[in-house]
Amino acid sequence: MKLRVALAVAAAVSVLAWSPVRTAQADEHHGWGDYDHHHDWHSADWWHAHYPGWVWEHHPEWAEHNPKWRHTDGDLGRPSCLARPRLVVQAQRDLGR
Repeated sequence: MKLRVALAVAAAVSVLAWSPVRTAQADEHHGWGDYDHHHDWHSADWWHAHYPGWVWEHHPEWAEHNPKWRHTDGDLGRPSCLARPRLVVQAQRDLGR
């Protein structure tokens, strides 16, 4: 019984100790963005410049803050074009997923 309590307390402490570090890391990045497969942070503009199809597939909400993307990307911003597997497969291949 004491071992279970000790393990539960250790697990709780480790989770609580990890949370502020992760939150502080997220606070370093201002604005929209995401981590790549190497856990490097990139802004929404970087993602759009390198993988516009991936942006429209995974984070279409980023376009709310970048309305010019709808004009420059043409059909990529339309839901019917998000279903094109070529864009998704290419982005996944480029991202190593």
